[in-house]
Amino acid sequence: MLYQFLRLIVLIAIRIFFKSIHLKNVENVPRKGAVILVANHPSTFLDPLVGALFVPRKIHFLANGGIFKIPLVAWLLKKLYTIPIYRQQDSTVASSKNEDSFRACYELLEQKGAIIIFPEGTSEDERKLRKIKTGTARIALGAEAKNNFELDVKIVCIGINYTNPRKFQSRLMVSFDEAISIKSFKDRYLQDDIKTVQDLTNEIKERLEAMIVITENKKIDELVEKIERLYTNILREELHLQSHETEQLFVVAQHFADAVHYFEARQPERVNQLQANINQYFSLLTKYQLSDSLIVQPPLTFKDKISNLFFLVLCSPIYLYGLIHNFLPYELPALITHAITKDITYHAPMNITFGIITFIGAYIAYAFGFYHYFPQVGYLLTYLISIGLAGFFAYRYWYFLLDFVGKWRTARLVKKDKLNEILELRKLIIRDLESAKQEYLESIS
Repeated sequence: MLYQFLRLIVLIAIRIFFKSIHLKNVENVPRKGAVILVANHPSTFLDPLVGALFVPRKIHFLANGGIFKIPLVAWLLKKLYTIPIYRQQDSTVASSKNEDSFRACYELLEQKGAIIIFPEGTSEDERKLRKIKTGTARIALGAEAKNNFELDVKIVCIGINYTNPRKFQSRLMVSFDEAISIKSFKDRYLQDDIKTVQDLTNEIKERLEAMIVITENKKIDELVEKIERLYTNILREELHLQSHETEQLFVVAQHFADAVHYFEARQPERVNQLQANINQYFSLLTKYQLSDSLIVQPPLTFKDKISNLFFLVLCSPIYLYGLIHNFLPYELPALITHAITKDITYHAPMNITFGIITFIGAYIAYAFGFYHYFPQVGYLLTYLISIGLAGFFAYRYWYFLLDFVGKWRTARLVKKDKLNEILELRKLIIRDLESAKQEYLESIS
């Protein structure tokens, strides 16, 4: 009961947090039977949520045994179907404890249950797949071997991609690969169990890598991220993509990463020069408090200025209504999170967790206060719906206001003849990217 209730609450929170969620081939997860879900791990506690929430069956979790040391946390995790797993560096008795955990996994698979595992072991805020540990393969093959390969255990690899897991209204894509049937490894396992474990681990690694955006290091990742901001809209127009096609954003991002890796290996000086130009360009944007999307937009006409001002003035009461009710529960989670930890990999899941608490707490307080003065259920429901909708409107209104102010700032730079330097640098970068694109496409054709 607790699991289902919290699942519903978190599912609503995840749907609100992300601007778009694209699920690809979720039907590949068997509705029945023993299954192990295996996912990459870029964002600590957020990954188990997005990896399991959209699967239409009860999921058990493997989690770092260190967090079970707190009795209350251990009780809650067990209620949420979590099995501890211990790392050698964290416990002197990890091996013996993990034997118990493996047995629990075997029993769960024998009962036709489902487990989600993150075989990288640790979580880092970077777009790459770290070394895959053999635990998943050992559990799957061990359970089958214990049952004469009659369990029909399946492994489904899950690729989790975020545009930015820490940013409200960012995008998420969760891809589900075709299931791996473990009984097909029977003959190989009986001949050489150690090699078969490694072979299965390698197959899991290859499947995960095929579903996620990968950059080899932080330097390339930062460059790719800036190229995405500069060039994705151009490609979207060329390919006639709609803005809501979330999957295509990640496909384009991987092509960018592949192209940068290609030129880094063959023409590193060219990559360095491109990076220097791009860094200079974004430094200028920061200096003048602009964004790339702003400077390529046509200038505001007098009619646009009047209509935008009219909208801002007319809708300001709704904005204030939404702001007053939602500002504190919206801002508090980030403040609490930053006070607790500086590790950014924990920020997204903690923001969502604290956000659930602050918004539910705030809305309950508002409900009690409103009902005290207007004790009618219909009015109360209307009020609660209105402050929720007004909160979303306030968020959009704020960014519309920032965009409007940015356009005024851009117009002033045009008058002072300071925008040309930025635009000329941008044109140079785009020309370089266009040239590199053609060379890269010819190299892979």
